[in-house]
This record gives sequence, C-alpha cells and structure tokens, in this order.
Amino acid sequence: MANTTFRTRLLNGETVVGTFQLLDSAMVSEMIGVAGMDFVVYDQEHGPLGAETTLELAAAAQNRGVAPIVRVRSNEEAEIQRALDIGSAGVQVPQVETEADARAAVDAARFDPLGSRGLSQYVRAGDYWGSDTYTEDQNEDVVLVVQV
Repeated sequence: MANTTFRTRLLNGETVVGTFQLLDSAMVSEMIGVAGMDFVVYDQEHGPLGAETTLELAAAAQNRGVAPIVRVRSNEEAEIQRALDIGSAGVQVPQVETEADARAAVDAARFDPLGSRGLSQYVRAGDYWGSDTYTEDQNEDVVLVVQV
C-alpha cells in the first residue's frame, strides 16, 4: 500500500512539497491533497496523534493522492513497525544521533534480509491479505527519513 510513485519521485530527485499535520481530522488530510501537496507528515512525536487516528488520516490522504509519512515518537522498533503496518508511505524517525541509531531505524523499517521488521502481512500495508512479494515490495517502496 506504500506509495511507489512518491519514493520513485524522491529517488529521481524530483521536488516534492508537503506539510505537517497535527490535527485529528481526515478532512484536513483530504484538503492537503486538494491543495496539491505530495506528502503529509503526521507528527506523533510532538502531536496528539496515535496509530488508530493516523491510520484513518493516512487512508484519507492516500485517497487524494498524498503520501502519508508518520513521524514516530521515538526510534523504537514497535513505533516504526506500527507506523508502517498502517500503510503509510514512510516513516520519519527523530533524534537519530549516532550511526547505531541510524542502523536501528533501518533494521526496524526493513524486512529480512535488509532488516528485522516483524512480519504480519494481514495489515493495511498488505491490503489485509498480503502477497508472495509483500516483504520485497515493502522494502522497495517504503521511505525512511532519519532526523540527524
């Protein structure tokens, strides 16, 4: 469910425009798309958003062609996995201060053989049914942003 087009645009060096969202409103997520934004960052680190709320916001954004990125609260495996399992196009990990921190974020965001992300393909990211290529697709499509 990750937005391949968004990651491809980044890899191609294209300019993308987005914004942060702190409000718990699917209408705001839709309006971001109507305004022509390419991505939205749902700020769980400094905002009141949680996984349940962010799932609904991400769905609204994706319905308008906006790539949802979740800024997690911390560089913890469970936070990163949850943000990706809800079907976001990527995850933004704050407070990365060392090489070990960066490696931990990559490990949590990628499936074997690139990392050790826990597997359940029966989540929104896997369209609730998964596929034979789910882990490869997620490794290829998901965007990982680390804040150094």
